[in-house]
Amino acid sequence: MLNNILQEEQEYLDNAFNLNASSTFNLIKKVYTKMKIENNPIIINITSISANQIFRCSSAYTISKHAESIMSKILRRDLSDLGIRLTEILPSTVNSYNDLNNKNSILPEDIADLVYFMLSNSGNVNLNTVYISHTKEVPFLS
Repeated sequence: MLNNILQEEQEYLDNAFNLNASSTFNLIKKVYTKMKIENNPIIINITSISANQIFRCSSAYTISKHAESIMSKILRRDLSDLGIRLTEILPSTVNSYNDLNNKNSILPEDIADLVYFMLSNSGNVNLNTVYISHTKEVPFLS
């Protein structure tokens, strides 16, 4: 990954934006009309801490996550009139590959526990934005 956005290829930016922002939008657009208000509908969008911070890794990833995050806020506004909640989870480093040497990252199970809690929450309450990180990791320091 590159540090300078001007060194990244347009294709990489397009791919990151399509994967993170466009695909999320398209999925939500397809399912929201089928959500039943009496079932306390909620959309949980898992973005990234990169949605609120600029890291020295992939500029394209960071841009796409910022777009996905602002889209979550707009969708939350637009879906609330329909009784649909939207929560954005912004995890920091996730140990996605079960790396036993990576002890300062949250586990996928930690995010799953958070999602379970949100699903069991009352339909009249919404956790709008939730940041989650390992206790030994200090987010927003890059």
